[in-house]
Amino acid sequence: MDVLEHPVLMDDGAPGHRSNYTENWREEHNISKMIWPAQSPDLNPIENLWMIMKRSVQKKHRPSMKLETFKHCIQETWDEIDIETINHLIQSMPKRVKSLREKKGKSTRW
Repeated sequence: MDVLEHPVLMDDGAPGHRSNYTENWREEHNISKMIWPAQSPDLNPIENLWMIMKRSVQKKHRPSMKLETFKHCIQETWDEIDIETINHLIQSMPKRVKSLREKKGKSTRW
């Protein structure tokens, strides 16, 4: 199955992900939703990438920064992430799953 032709959404169940607008948009664009249990361990490497971005933006951002400057800061931070970092996170998946199994589904360092 080609993920670009048949995307599947995995979300964390946050209220914004369950809004009528979000659900309608997802359905209109034929994006199916993965069934994911509440309070499940989050092993998705994107979460680590968001943390990397958050730390970097916080180092650069000043509370008085104008919105356009802040948007630029976020884009600049995204552009600075190198492919090696992304590949490392992806390649860590077997370790993440192994750790989850060893912890019998309980919290892991990931």
